[in-house]
Amino acid sequence: MMLRIAADERRFLSMSLTERLTQGVQTALAAAGLPPVADCLWEVPRQAEHGDYASNVAMASAKAARKAPRQIAEAIVKHFPPMPEVARLEIAGPGFVNVFLAPAWVATALSAKSALSRTEFRPIFIIDFSVRSQHCLSDLPGQTFIADKTAIER
Repeated sequence: MMLRIAADERRFLSMSLTERLTQGVQTALAAAGLPPVADCLWEVPRQAEHGDYASNVAMASAKAARKAPRQIAEAIVKHFPPMPEVARLEIAGPGFVNVFLAPAWVATALSAKSALSRTEFRPIFIIDFSVRSQHCLSDLPGQTFIADKTAIER
């Protein structure tokens, strides 16, 4: 069964999510009349309440823009273009930009990735050497092989 996915929903395959977010930040900076950034670093916050991705791009560009990082972050949030990937943006602390992904887009992206993964299935084997007397070999989804025995059960 082939999954049909609209071109707009497939765009994450050709461009990574962080590249799309960076493109949005650059568009927002241009719309706000602020200087562009050469690079925008994204990280996954440790706490869920800080969003799915966070960037310190406002703090990094404060010197070049000659504005306070919080003002730059406010301009980014105000001028950020609408994207199907993004539910909302928030400002945290002195100028972090937190991005919350749209649940509908995440579900679509995961189902598309799952459809691709099924066509390119390659088994993954994990060898566990933590037990001295037996070496276990597993191919994930729950099948275990014992390498020390002559008969291998599936």
